[in-house]
Amino acid sequence: MAFSLSFRSILFSGLCLLASSILPQNLLFSEEARVLIAEVEQKSVASGRSFVGTVMPLKASIVGSAIEGRIEEYELNEGDRVKAGDVLAKLDTTALSIELEIQKAELMVAEEALKELENGAREEEKAQLEARLQSALARMDFQESRMKRTETLFKSRTMSEEEMLDVQLSFQEAKNAHAEAQAAYDLLLSGARPEQIAKATAQVKVQKEIIRRIENQIAEHTIKAPFDGYVVSRLTELGQWVTQGDPIIEVAQLKKVDIHVHVLEDYIGTVHPGQSVTVQLGAFPGKVYVGEVAVIIPQADLRSRSFPVKVRLENPFTSGNEVMFKAGMFAQVELPVGQQAEALFVPKDALVLESGQTTVFVVNQETDGPATTREIPVRLGVSDQGTIQIFGNLKVGDRVVVRGNERLESGQQVSWKNFATNTSQ
Repeated sequence: MAFSLSFRSILFSGLCLLASSILPQNLLFSEEARVLIAEVEQKSVASGRSFVGTVMPLKASIVGSAIEGRIEEYELNEGDRVKAGDVLAKLDTTALSIELEIQKAELMVAEEALKELENGAREEEKAQLEARLQSALARMDFQESRMKRTETLFKSRTMSEEEMLDVQLSFQEAKNAHAEAQAAYDLLLSGARPEQIAKATAQVKVQKEIIRRIENQIAEHTIKAPFDGYVVSRLTELGQWVTQGDPIIEVAQLKKVDIHVHVLEDYIGTVHPGQSVTVQLGAFPGKVYVGEVAVIIPQADLRSRSFPVKVRLENPFTSGNEVMFKAGMFAQVELPVGQQAEALFVPKDALVLESGQTTVFVVNQETDGPATTREIPVRLGVSDQGTIQIFGNLKVGDRVVVRGNERLESGQQVSWKNFATNTSQ
């Protein structure tokens, strides 16, 4: 029984292989592919001319040191990706950190002194001075009573003048001591003078500014990335002493790139900012990218009589999350600088790259028959508002596949819907 099942399986597989070798290829597509199509358009545009260019970063910055010092941290390598604000390098801050702690302690002393003036005397201090005042008052009363007795005895000539003067002196001293105790007590109750509080407040502000200055100096010892990008060059090394303004690291932004081309003065009059253009790169043969003219520098090279033009385009990412376009890559830009002429255009999504050849899939619809695809090789021209000029065996009104063309085969049956009019077949 087991042998019989195995034999049937082998026989069925063999029949399938035999059928695939003798049946027409288009009959093997048992399921129709669903696709979106757009029609080939005819437009009047200026003919294109190819210009050689170079990929350049949108931004590039040689980040320098704001102060002098020794490189303490320097861990980034060339090619590393950084974000705005990431630390690129750090200089030694040991001495500044010690000074910062000292000044923070000084701030604490100044703040406590201000609190003491603002809060006034404690109840214990008031009680202490009040006791001293009462003691001085009692002493003064005693010395006053003693002086009165002495004066009476002096009048009766039972005490000498010298003894009387000595008693009067003791009374005056007691009286002065009481006045001093009274003044001290009154001063304690009245609290600090406004000038003293203002002086202490100013001292606290000065100390805070000293701390802020030191913190700013420490921050200047940390060198940060000015924008998102990639490290393209290390310009110093760990432990090296740098002075103010010395270059530390070079960062380039590659989220968008500019293609730098030089356009002869004969053609510059037809180029304008915002113009849509096609770009091809030598590193990715057959692939076409669409950018736009971003900058036309109004100063020609006097030797070549050409004007620098920057064509900007988004930089796509690879599957490894790395940018595809690298600075310095060779590029060719198709600029519409020729005479106006009628040309055929298709949406950019209609283009398919296969084995270095650019093609489009055309949907053929026979009367009462199935819709099938036909692959046609094309050459590319200029770009215009999301569409690209093509040269090939096509005509106006041909239906080209713009969605679902990734895995199509020539001759495959499809069911289609018009991308623009939403009609289907």
